[in-house]
Amino acid sequence: MNEIIGIDPVAPSDIKDLKSLLEMFGLSNGRFIANYPADWELILRQNLNQLKDIDKARATRLLDKHRDATLPVDGDYKRSKDWAANAVELQGKGRKFSEIYSTSDNPYKLPALEALLWDDDQSIPDGRGAHLPMTVESYRKAAKPLFLQSTEVHLIDSYFSLRRDGGEKDFRRWKVLSGFFEEAKNSGRCTQFCMHVNGAKFPTDSSINTLVLDLEQIRDEVNYPELELSYTVEEDKLHGRYLFSIKGGLQFDYGFDTDTRNLDKRNHIHWLSATELEPLLNTI
Repeated sequence: MNEIIGIDPVAPSDIKDLKSLLEMFGLSNGRFIANYPADWELILRQNLNQLKDIDKARATRLLDKHRDATLPVDGDYKRSKDWAANAVELQGKGRKFSEIYSTSDNPYKLPALEALLWDDDQSIPDGRGAHLPMTVESYRKAAKPLFLQSTEVHLIDSYFSLRRDGGEKDFRRWKVLSGFFEEAKNSGRCTQFCMHVNGAKFPTDSSINTLVLDLEQIRDEVNYPELELSYTVEEDKLHGRYLFSIKGGLQFDYGFDTDTRNLDKRNHIHWLSATELEPLLNTI
C-alpha cells in the first residue's frame, strides 16, 4: 500500500505506453510514480516530443487526468547523469523506491518498463489496501498521499467524538486527528479540513461548540493556524468511516480509534475506487 515506484521518464515510448502506465497509478490504485526529480513530468514530455501533434495533445490530457499518479521524492539529482543512474545512486543511499523501471537496454540491469506494461508474467503488488496496526503512525502513513494531493480533506465517522460520555477528552482519537492535521501542515497543500458528524452524537449547541473548540485546540497544538476548519451535522446515521477529498479517499473499516496495547490488532484500510468515492462527494 502506497508504494512509490521509480519510472524512467524516457521509458514510455508512445501514447499507448503512457496511457497504460498512468492507469496503473494514483489514489484509487494505492501506488504512485516517484516525482523524481521535481521536473519528472517535463523530462517525460520532452521525451514524447517526437509524437504527432494529436498524440502530444492526448498526452497532455492524460497527464492532467492522472495528476494524482505522482508523489514527490526528495533526493539529489545530477544533470550530468541520466535518470536511471541517478535513481540507482539514490536507492543505494536509502530505499526511496519500492521498485525502479527503465528502458529495456539500460546498463544497470533494472527491469524494463515495457515488460511491466505488456508482459503478463510481470506485475506489481496490489496496493489498494492493507491490514495495518491500529496506531497513529500507521494511519498517518496511509493518509499521507491524500493530504499531498488535496487542498480540502473530509472525515466521516458517525461514531467519532473527541469526548467520552463523561465529558473527558478521548486522547486516542485526539492524537489521530492531531496526526492528520500534522499531515495537512506538512503537505504544503491541504488548507481545509471538514468533519461530518452524527447528530445523535452532537445533539445540542453546547456539544457542537465543544467540538469546534476542540478542533481549534488541536490546530493550535500542531501550530497550523492556516488550516480552515468546518463541520456538518448529519441527521441520518452515516455509515462507514472515511477520510476523503475530491481526489480520492480511504475507508477505515474499524474507524479512527487506536490500540497500542495490542500491536497485532489490525485495521483494514483501503483506497476507494471512483464508484465508491462518488456517493461521498455528495456530502461536500
